[in-house]
Amino acid sequence: MKILILGGNGFLGRAAASLFSGRGHAVSAFSRSFSRAGLPAGVKRLTGDRRNLRDLEKTAATEDFDLVIDNIGFNTGDAALLAKTFPCKRCFFISASAVYSILDGTRPPYKEKEPGKFKLKKSESPDYAAYALGKLEAEKILLKKTECSVFRLPAVLGPGERELRLYSYLARIRDGGPIFLPRKASLKRSFLYSGDFARAMLAAAEAPWRGAGEVFNITGQAFSLEELVRSCLKILGKKNKIIFLKPEKISELGLDFPGIFPFSNREYSVYRDYLDGKKFEKRFSWKPLDPRQWLPKTVNWFMNDYSGSLPENYKYRKKEMKLFGLKAGGTGAKSL
Repeated sequence: MKILILGGNGFLGRAAASLFSGRGHAVSAFSRSFSRAGLPAGVKRLTGDRRNLRDLEKTAATEDFDLVIDNIGFNTGDAALLAKTFPCKRCFFISASAVYSILDGTRPPYKEKEPGKFKLKKSESPDYAAYALGKLEAEKILLKKTECSVFRLPAVLGPGERELRLYSYLARIRDGGPIFLPRKASLKRSFLYSGDFARAMLAAAEAPWRGAGEVFNITGQAFSLEELVRSCLKILGKKNKIIFLKPEKISELGLDFPGIFPFSNREYSVYRDYLDGKKFEKRFSWKPLDPRQWLPKTVNWFMNDYSGSLPENYKYRKKEMKLFGLKAGGTGAKSL
């Protein structure tokens, strides 16, 4: 197949491009820029702006693509451009579990539902709500105007994850100081391995039944934020103290920094992005890997191979430790 990946140089795009290319498909990656590493030599690189109609039309004219995978569509404008440029093409639109977690009336584990049934929750931040609603409205356009399948993903983890959410905790494990978690960190939520995302895209693309006009959840095994952190500690052989904080205590201590607790919302309640992925698994005969197969690889990549900057929220680390009069090291867990 001839496959175009919009956002082909991103975290998800590179994982999919590498796998499709390895299976013998002709892959073209579309991005504003390309790093020297990250994509196989056989992947064609197409430079352009996802939100520029001329760039998309120029790309559409380069090949008669069999499948377009859109990793970087975020709103109705993006969806309209895609529908206009590739009106009759098979399309995979990558959406997010956020469309469930911000809407009243939904209960985890979330199953696929028709978009637009529920009212917006008032507890979410404006930015997060805008992101989720943008995805939801984009879904509606593409499901109506193209031969599109929508795939909703939870938080995706793996080597090369650019948002550094997992690394926010790993950096704190590395310094030996305490790990602060929201009190509800024991609630289960979904995660997805980037390699599993790529395998899921391949399974859907190569299946004889395409699933056009449908929405699918793709998810890995559900586990809690606390389990994630404890697994990382075990992998690294560390014994950092874990301190659980109530929402009111976070504000009282002045720890309400932007992005201080990845995978939690502005009320410091862990996102219940807990998806039911049985529909996709059954339709495409696909199963996610056990976290024990991919989490050590991801942790070790960040600790040994990652050479970028520290997470933005790490600049508050000294204040975290000073507030509690704690020094690096220590074991156990406690709640405040």
